[in-house]
Amino acid sequence: RRSLRIIRIGLLAALLALAFRSVPDAGAQTLDYPISEGWFFTQGATDTQDPLDGFAVVDDGQARFWSAFQENGGVAAVGYPISRRFIWDGFTTQVMQKAVFQWRPESGSTAYVNVFDDLSRRGHDAALAALLVPEAETFADEGSLGFDEIIQKRIALLEAEPRLLATYRSVSDPLLTYGLPTSRVRQYEGLRSIRLQRAVLQLWTSDFPWARAGTVTVANGGDLAKQVGMFTGALLQPEPADRYVGPGTFISEPPEMPVVDVVAAARAAVVRIEGTKGSGSGFVIEPDGHLLTNAHVVERVGEMEVVLEDGSRWEPDLVGIDSAHDVALLKITTGSPLQFLSLATTVRAGESVVALGFPLALDQRLRRRVSGTRPRPGHSPADRCGDKPGQQRWAVAQPAGPGRGHEHVRDPLAAGPGNRLCDPPR
Repeated sequence: RRSLRIIRIGLLAALLALAFRSVPDAGAQTLDYPISEGWFFTQGATDTQDPLDGFAVVDDGQARFWSAFQENGGVAAVGYPISRRFIWDGFTTQVMQKAVFQWRPESGSTAYVNVFDDLSRRGHDAALAALLVPEAETFADEGSLGFDEIIQKRIALLEAEPRLLATYRSVSDPLLTYGLPTSRVRQYEGLRSIRLQRAVLQLWTSDFPWARAGTVTVANGGDLAKQVGMFTGALLQPEPADRYVGPGTFISEPPEMPVVDVVAAARAAVVRIEGTKGSGSGFVIEPDGHLLTNAHVVERVGEMEVVLEDGSRWEPDLVGIDSAHDVALLKITTGSPLQFLSLATTVRAGESVVALGFPLALDQRLRRRVSGTRPRPGHSPADRCGDKPGQQRWAVAQPAGPGRGHEHVRDPLAAGPGNRLCDPPR
């Protein structure tokens, strides 16, 4: 058991080594350089044979990440970039070693992703436990508290270990950098640790090659999310240096996510719906088992079972149906988080889309298309539940834009008044 603990701690130490490399020195300055409206970094580009490859952090019409990078303390505070831009939960996103940037167009600002909350939501708790990350706890008694009271209560969890509390408070804005604690201080062999929304603080209680007893270190959210596989594929592929003719000259957009990566990442979220009178396809849109399919599938197949990629079968509940727009929402309860496809909020005409499904009860099939214009509000005569079918809305799994590494589902309910799922038939 002790040897297993040492192996786990060693894995954690590998992540800490990335953190130590994120502190720039005089020799590292030649490894990054200015470009138009931003900066190009090679230091976080580990998955390449070309030492000139790297990642750009820029301001443009899509997001102003370079401004946020500088305003929030630069490399010392957020680490080097370790991804391209991509879409995550419908928002433009870029992973840094110590933080994950997400552009919020409604406020015109950059927010930090609660990385460790997302890791749990996407089913990575087992991998986190192997790295000695405490399990997130449920604080059921907070329902009646105001936000300021919740902040005070959560930060008080750090008082169990004053050195962890001191580290938390050592940054200029602890809530922005780390978020709130989501666990109590936990004791492991050789360290004490507490989980936060965006990082893990660790107090080493024994001497190790990478830390002496009494040292506090930070497990970086971006690095760890990459390590356990929440961020994968083309979004982590460094950009070639020849995309920049010279400092300040940006010559092309990143390529779209390869279809093979889309399929590999999305196929587990695509389900087969089998019934006594037919079959159809659907896809999981929430880890708790909500899934989207066509209304005509629900109406025609009879008694239904949902078949997941692993072959397991589940009886679904009908949450809502909108025959006018040919969409239906089902729910299955499996007892564990499911891989899912987020609902995309942005897409541009001309971008590639990928459709996965089970046509005619065959094995999973793939079709690639180019997106056209989305249905505009008011262009369908079926603006209310129960109207006659008009223009059918569409829902597709897609690599929603250049360099995006997370597949998305176009929201079939996003445009126009009254475009919602009707209540199930009674």
